[in-house]
Amino acid sequence: SVSGRVMADGKAQILGEVATILAEFEARFTAKLSNMQEDLDERLAHLGREASSTKPVVSDVRCAALDSIEEDLNQLKDELDEARSLLSNEKEKDFSEATGTISMVLHRLR
Repeated sequence: SVSGRVMADGKAQILGEVATILAEFEARFTAKLSNMQEDLDERLAHLGREASSTKPVVSDVRCAALDSIEEDLNQLKDELDEARSLLSNEKEKDFSEATGTISMVLHRLR
């Protein structure tokens, strides 16, 4: 039918326009990403040149020592958190026992 063909042609035209818009968007997006990558590469190269000319390279031994200290601090933090948790639980337990004892005494006094 003629109306069916007109609708199909209309859909095809719309899909063609959408495809064109998407292709243009993809091209702009790809160009933008490429520009951003170039800019990032330039900045990293500049930082690399600046770092190598102004600061001595930290030795592997020093890095290993810092990593070891960081691990020790993290372990200490974990142990402190565990101790706090245990202390908090003991306080709650002691409070519950004290409340129970007070309730029993008050009940006897009545």
